[in-house]
Amino acid sequence: MRAVIHYLLCATPRSGSTLVAELLAQTGVAGIPNEHLLGWLPHRDRREAAFWLELLQRTVDAGATSNGVTCCKVMPETFEAAMSLLRAVPGGAGLDAWQVAERAFLHPRVVRVQRRDRLRQAISLAIAEATGVWHMARREGAVDPFLQGALTPRRDDHAADLPFDYDRIRAHQAGIDAGERYWDELFARHGVTAHVITYEEFIRDRRSQLAAILDFLGIAWTADQLKVDVHLDRLSNATNERFLALFRQEEARRR
Repeated sequence: MRAVIHYLLCATPRSGSTLVAELLAQTGVAGIPNEHLLGWLPHRDRREAAFWLELLQRTVDAGATSNGVTCCKVMPETFEAAMSLLRAVPGGAGLDAWQVAERAFLHPRVVRVQRRDRLRQAISLAIAEATGVWHMARREGAVDPFLQGALTPRRDDHAADLPFDYDRIRAHQAGIDAGERYWDELFARHGVTAHVITYEEFIRDRRSQLAAILDFLGIAWTADQLKVDVHLDRLSNATNERFLALFRQEEARRR
């Protein structure tokens, strides 16, 4: 591996990790923390060690900035699946996912993105899955290099006609809880100290949060590198608030 600093950006869906990842990438010194491991999953049937070593190097290179920092953003399911594929490399048999990651990414550091309000997170996930809209732009016609394409313009009436589905939201809430437990247990088992940031704090003071991440990783930075441009807008609107109220009403009814 050619990178000097390896780290993983660990999260669960709709936690704000895309915003954090994009702004880290914009600093130019924190790697390119995209979900590079998603590209591994179509190769599940490959067992040749040489193939996986080459793919691992390409992944490290894809996530690297010129200062030698590299990053992957990972969700629990993708991380577990991708690390299981790396067991084809000699010495990987019998290792758990984190032990494989330590070998592959040379004892990576961990930055973890969480959202305090998991109910709102579950509602956001339910709406995104139902509409297929995962990101919106702050400005009309915005192109986002990090997401590799044009963003859907911001609309206040987004998902206005979407029907409320209590069971879907409850299932997503349970899935998010399970994902957070996965990271909790994995890191506790291996004594991993992660730098944890919350979405709610990040959006209040992006620059100080970015600076804290860079300091944790041991990356030198300048004030100019924290002058990032936010392309993404919040998707939350009246539909999210309507679903939140209906969910709480239904929860109260079922007690």
